[in-house]
Formats: sequence, structure tokens, C-alpha cells
Amino acid sequence: MFISHAWDYNDDYERVVEFLDDFNELEWQDHSVPLTDPLDTVNDVHLRARLRDQIRTTSVVLVLAGMYSAHREWIQNEIELANEFDKPIVGIRPHGAKQTPNLVEEAAIEMVGWRQNSIVRAIVDHSL
Repeated sequence: MFISHAWDYNDDYERVVEFLDDFNELEWQDHSVPLTDPLDTVNDVHLRARLRDQIRTTSVVLVLAGMYSAHREWIQNEIELANEFDKPIVGIRPHGAKQTPNLVEEAAIEMVGWRQNSIVRAIVDHSL
């Protein structure tokens, strides 16, 4: 699984990881780029190529929609890469938000809220 996120919002990423780790019936591998394990890249082109490698091996991409406004360029890149490999995208709405960025809603096969059961169900339903 690849969790699209920004290091500025590491707490949100960690919360999703906790949701997934705490759900005993779900076996998963994290193909994301956490703050604790950054990719070694020299420029944006190289970073996109490395992200392509990460996303290519996943079965589903989670997009934390609340980060889109502040990190539009890289989240858009990750959505494009997911589409390139026909990876299903599950969008996670910001906690308590009723609206999410249109681009994320249009790209996602499903939008879910910040609830462990909703996130896990969407992953199971849409994993390749």
C-alpha cells in the first residue's frame, strides 16, 4: 500500500499506519515514503522516478485529501502514477470535513472518512 502524504502532516500519516497496524485481520506492507525513511534523490525528476517504483508495486493508493491544497504538485504526481499503473485510489477526507478537493474525489474509486473500519473496508474492497 502507498499512502500519499506530506511530511508536514506526519501525524496524519502515522494515524493511518496505526489504523492499519491495529486491524489484526489486515496484512499489509507500507510502500510509502515516511519521514523516517526518505528516498535518496538528487532532483524532482529522480524523485518522481523513485515514487513510480514505490507505487508500481502496491495494490492500492491512499490519498490523505486534507494535504492536497498545501502539497498539490506532489499529490497530483502520485495520483498520476497510480493511474499510470491502474492502481485503485482511496481518498481519505480530512477529519470533520464535508468537502474535499475535486481532483482527489475524481481520482478516487471511493472516498472514506477518518474511521479505521471505513479505511480498511475500502482497502479490502479495492485492492488488486
